Amino acid sequence: MGYSPKTDPQSVRRRLGQARRVAELVDTHDLDRELLVVAGDLNSDPASPSLEPLAKHPKLYNVNLNLPESQRGTYGTSTKQLDYLFVSNALKKHLREVHVERRGVYGKRW
Repeated sequence: MGYSPKTDPQSVRRRLGQARRVAELVDTHDLDRELLVVAGDLNSDPASPSLEPLAKHPKLYNVNLNLPESQRGTYGTSTKQLDYLFVSNALKKHLREVHVERRGVYGKRW
């Protein structure tokens, strides 16, 4: 996202293209059998159209959805999720617990 505003059409188009390409790469794998993770500081809200190819991929799971909504955030005061771990269906089956580590670089007051 860099320093462009959220409404910058170039940024949105570029980010959507990147997410689509990652989804294409993901689709070259058997996500019901292979243990695959897509991780990153994607700087997008989960509902952002530019994140849709990953957030709505039928065989990828956003592990933060295992947390209560108030604890899913990875930015600010834990209210906004901008960092992601998407896992394949095969890996989701083994998921037991999810925690966001906030010690050291995180404070309740931003």
